[in-house]
Amino acid sequence: MAVALCYFLGSLLGLSLPFPSTQISAIWLPNAILLAVLLLTPRRRWWIYLLAVFPVHLLAQMLKEIPLQIVLINFAGNTGEALLGAVAILHFTAEPRRFDRKTMLAVMVFGGLVAPALSSLGVAALFAWIGLGTAPFLTWLLRLLTDALAVLTLVPSILLARQVFRRRTLSPWRMAEAAALPVGLLVVGMLIFVGPEAGPGRTSIQLYAPFPLLLWAAVRFGLPGISLSVLLLDALAVYGAIHGRGPFTAQLPIENATSLVLFLLAVCVPLQLLAALLAEYAIAQKEHRRAETLHGAVLTSLHDHIGVIDRAGVIIEANESWQGFVRDSGLFWMNRASVGVNYLEVCRSAVRDNRDASSEQALAGLEAILGGDRNRFQMEYTFLTSSGELWFEMSAEPLQRPEGGAVIRHTDVTGRKQAELESREQRMALAHLTRVAMLGELSGAMAHELNQPLTAILSNAQAGQRLLAREPVDLAEIREVLKDIADDDRRAGAVIHRLRAMLKKEELALQPLDLGEVAREVLDLARSDLITRNVLVTTRLSPGLPPVRGDRVQLQQVLLNLMLNACESIAISEPPERRVTVTTTRVADGVQISVGDRGTGIAADAMNRLFEPFFTTKPHGLGLGLSICRSIVTDHGGRLWATNNEEKGGATFHLVLPAAEGAR
Repeated sequence: MAVALCYFLGSLLGLSLPFPSTQISAIWLPNAILLAVLLLTPRRRWWIYLLAVFPVHLLAQMLKEIPLQIVLINFAGNTGEALLGAVAILHFTAEPRRFDRKTMLAVMVFGGLVAPALSSLGVAALFAWIGLGTAPFLTWLLRLLTDALAVLTLVPSILLARQVFRRRTLSPWRMAEAAALPVGLLVVGMLIFVGPEAGPGRTSIQLYAPFPLLLWAAVRFGLPGISLSVLLLDALAVYGAIHGRGPFTAQLPIENATSLVLFLLAVCVPLQLLAALLAEYAIAQKEHRRAETLHGAVLTSLHDHIGVIDRAGVIIEANESWQGFVRDSGLFWMNRASVGVNYLEVCRSAVRDNRDASSEQALAGLEAILGGDRNRFQMEYTFLTSSGELWFEMSAEPLQRPEGGAVIRHTDVTGRKQAELESREQRMALAHLTRVAMLGELSGAMAHELNQPLTAILSNAQAGQRLLAREPVDLAEIREVLKDIADDDRRAGAVIHRLRAMLKKEELALQPLDLGEVAREVLDLARSDLITRNVLVTTRLSPGLPPVRGDRVQLQQVLLNLMLNACESIAISEPPERRVTVTTTRVADGVQISVGDRGTGIAADAMNRLFEPFFTTKPHGLGLGLSICRSIVTDHGGRLWATNNEEKGGATFHLVLPAAEGAR
């Protein structure tokens, strides 16, 4: 009903203000009203508004006794122009209520030019077809210009009216300014267009008198201000032209009408574009301030020490945490890295002075980032303070912007490093306890292995005593006895040495090792236990394998654990089937050693959980052996996995370690 009422009043106003000697209204508002309404409402409801304005259109034009044919043609032109303009504008602008350059240009081009041109062309053609139009081109031109002026002055005002009314409070100065502007325009417009001295003799310079006020409206009140100001001048100029006053009365009526509308359009279009640019700039500034506020809040809330450097390496921004870090840092090269300082020069100075080794690594990484050779740089460093050793992680990433630069982050990882060290110590302690437990299982065999050389030593010593009691003494026999004693002692010492090595609790000591030699040492250690279990071990140790870098004792623990697991897997088999195979081969990523058996194999549901802590397939197992083995292998940079044997049954555990650096 509100739309129908506005359409009706706009029609009456337009029909009451035709240009002299023409049938074209000097200001036709219904099309602009309908276009604005369609832009504000969903497309599925457009038919409602078209139906609502149809009866009031008939009523308004019937009151002026216009023939029905012309009434229907005018309605088709009005609605066609509004529909065409709305569809085109919405196609190119997702949000017509937010006026920027794109939206304003879409309204000007499609709402104020294309749609009026096509609809006016159709109306002029229909008038000519039914014999009512004597000058189709002039009819088309005047309809185009007047409809364009109505769209440009009224549509932005209607679309932005909601924003204007949402402003809850205005300062007294702002209210006074808003009241003074239309008063000034009214006074100037009356003097120029309808004043007592107005007439055809006026110079064109006087037409520029309203420009300061219009510029004021565009800058201070935006699109609604300039649109309503031009609409006010339009009303005054039309009133003066209809009553034979003002500067647009010197030529023929049709030429006067054309000149008047072209003048108002020439005034309106650039000032509206200026207002749209200013509105877009204000929105951009608001978004920029919001982004800066959010950016500052995020930087302040972060505990990491974050700094931003430009392409040259100068620190252009840093959060409060960075400033505190720079102030309190014990690093020579960091305590000078404040905002405005060249971070690269600080690192170069530290490198020249040889005061901190980490600065050289940081300098190389940052130069690579700024030079575009790397997408990310990361390093760890440590320094001592009065409260102890602190660990930090430094990372740098390039800024995704044309002017370049990088973001530097220093993160305190002391807690994480301490947790890692504690976890490592706990793993080492658990691995040591596991070795002790395994040696406990081998204690009987180890005692037998040690008892043999000790018994032989005792027997040889007693034999030597008897030989010394004889006369004469046989020195050659005594030498043989002493040689046997020495050999047996070395054998017992080797057993004790291997036992002590396995029982020691030491840090990880990496050294070049021959995996075949490690396997032979483990077999020597477990020989007596293998004999007791009636297990036959077959070795296929490839010669000439490259050395691996590892800890001998820990790798012996892994192989011993795999050997004992294989022995337990085949314990239920008959003695001829109790076979274990140890194989070493060269693979692409290092050296592989495999321990296979002919036991029952590994169940499918257990295969994925085999290396999980506390998972075991043994009746009395703890489920820690294989988990510890995998952690040891992982610390060595290797891999440990298991597979079932397809042909002879059983399972095989595979261990791959990378070859030592420089090995072939």
